Amino acid sequence: MPQILLDDLSKYHAIKNLDFVEEYLCFEEIESTNSFAKEQKSSPSSGLIVIRALKQSGGRGRREKTFFSDHSGGLWASIITPVKNISDHFIYNRALSLAVCEAVKAAVKCRNPRHIDCTNHRETAVPEAAAFNCRSSIKGIDPQISNKIKIKWPNDIYFGDRKIAGMLLENVSTDPNVIIAGLGLNINIMLDDFPAKLRDSATSTLIETGQILPVDLLLERILTAYWRIIRDNNQQIIHEQYIENLYKRGCDAVIDNYEGVFLTVEQSGQLKMQTDQGDKFFSSGTLRFLESNQ
Repeated sequence: MPQILLDDLSKYHAIKNLDFVEEYLCFEEIESTNSFAKEQKSSPSSGLIVIRALKQSGGRGRREKTFFSDHSGGLWASIITPVKNISDHFIYNRALSLAVCEAVKAAVKCRNPRHIDCTNHRETAVPEAAAFNCRSSIKGIDPQISNKIKIKWPNDIYFGDRKIAGMLLENVSTDPNVIIAGLGLNINIMLDDFPAKLRDSATSTLIETGQILPVDLLLERILTAYWRIIRDNNQQIIHEQYIENLYKRGCDAVIDNYEGVFLTVEQSGQLKMQTDQGDKFFSSGTLRFLESNQ
């Protein structure tokens, strides 16, 4: 598939003006931003390299599962990040998780006046610039909406009880000094746009709020928060914020055939579960909550 670089979007002023972004590439369509990022011969010297696609034809999730991303209403991007110690990879997972939560909460709090009736696809039109007037404002908060945006260990973001975003962090075998943090965030996507098999489990900011949100602004906010968090010297406080944002902490769950109570996530990134056999720790796996918690 030809890779068409969109020069205008690659030079989008808000991203290019971020002093920590060394390079920003935006493609009309690409197979996978993570795969493209892994093939890059250049690495960031001290900042970030950001790869974005309006659509992905072969988006990937954990364990090589396909990831729905062939719709232009989502944010599909990969961030090539310099690392000091690759064994500290959870720092970057945690940072991206918190950055996405922070950016989405701020965006929906802005109460963008463009609304969509997701039932009949009717739009109430207002000037496009209105969406950007909330760049610095997070007033007019609806805590009921904000509190629905949570982190589901190990790498998903939920809006209520449905997945709104997924992340994929990968090492680069030829360069141990970088990590690739891939992100897929469902933004301006209707329910009918999702594949039928995902309609009961996936959602978007549009479905949940009726708001059309500017994708570029969300990317800018995510990058800014991500950069700030990974450079924060007090990762203990950052981890406490992560814990506060966990989805269904304290609920009954199953992982790797163990059933118990999801207690917390350690600062190392390990999930801690209380079981009949004592506390168990998991570095990876699929966390499933029991129906009594649904």
